[in-house]
Amino acid sequence: MMSPEMMRVAQEQMSRMSPSALAAMQQQIMSNPNLIKLATDTISTLSPDDIRRTADQLNQTRPDEMLDMAKKLAASTPDEVAAMKVQAEQRMAYVVTTSKSLKNQGNDLFKVGKYTEAAAKYRLAVDNLKSVPSKDAQNLQKTCSVNLMACYLKIGRFGECVAEGCEVLGYDPSNVKTYYRRGQAYREMGNLEAAVGDLRKAHELSPDEETIGEVLKDVEEKLAVKLPRGIVIEEIVEEEEESGEEKQQGSELSSGETSVSQPCHEASPLSSSSSSPAAFSAAGMQEVVMNSMKDPAIQGLFTNMLQNMDPEVISDISRQFGMEINKDDAAKVQKAISSMSPENLDKMMRWMNRAQRAVEAARKAKKFLLARKGFMLALVILILAFILARLGFLGGNRLFYL
Repeated sequence: MMSPEMMRVAQEQMSRMSPSALAAMQQQIMSNPNLIKLATDTISTLSPDDIRRTADQLNQTRPDEMLDMAKKLAASTPDEVAAMKVQAEQRMAYVVTTSKSLKNQGNDLFKVGKYTEAAAKYRLAVDNLKSVPSKDAQNLQKTCSVNLMACYLKIGRFGECVAEGCEVLGYDPSNVKTYYRRGQAYREMGNLEAAVGDLRKAHELSPDEETIGEVLKDVEEKLAVKLPRGIVIEEIVEEEEESGEEKQQGSELSSGETSVSQPCHEASPLSSSSSSPAAFSAAGMQEVVMNSMKDPAIQGLFTNMLQNMDPEVISDISRQFGMEINKDDAAKVQKAISSMSPENLDKMMRWMNRAQRAVEAARKAKKFLLARKGFMLALVILILAFILARLGFLGGNRLFYL
């Protein structure tokens, strides 16, 4: 499903590009129907985690890099695109296999007390896996991250432990060990309030775990009298993923309350004061789209894109993004928007108001049209992002380069 964060990242990419660059990218993508098919096939299998990962990777990619990769992809033959796909799958499998070996090496080092060396193995595995858009890779990355947190606790790198925990909780907000170990790090940093918040969350998610309950009780007592205390670190490193039943239980327990310690937004590359979800409002998007439509190049981008895209393709992709535009509506939107200038759109809205055909109806009609204009503009960026992610070319830790 298309999230506001995903739309925000796409809109940020658009803001970095000139109208001519956007038009060139759109032309390159739309000129190769095989790429559109690859994108729609990929989107149909995307999970929320996959979309989050693509957003992360898109956020790390410079506009000029995307434009260059779009140009090279557009010139590829169907056989070349298919070969890229196979090669990407092979490389991704290799990265996962190598990272499993690194995790096992880290486990062995941890067991003999070589925590710094173990941390290096886990760190390398985590960084490698960030470039692989698959569920198996994410599960392995999560395991290595939790183990890395245990190493950081052992060697006193508490700030890094907190940062790693924030990253894990960004895609797995019900991870018991992450809350537990981040809570321990907060305690050692002197932030007892945050420590209690995380430990309470861990205890709620796993109420039968005696160790968590004991540590929580101890920190609560220390918080009451403001006394320092040493750390007790769990010695067991993560070996297997939690069962589906445990995950479901954790999700239900975490849905009603969040930890009082919420500094993770400060460490997240997708969050900043200038790009918070609050800044990405519906009204703001409408204003951006309306202003952009005053540019002849952007108008041409919309018109050309709408004329060349099959309404069924728009409908299929929109369903994956949670917009539910059926084929007939997509065709109507194509026709209406491609033949309507921003001035005429405003005139229509004013006419509807003057005719007193319901102010609310006018607002909804304008919102309907503008939202789909914004959708179409962002779609150019997102189609390319999904293609590049699928082929292993997108992100700061790319598997290989074009």
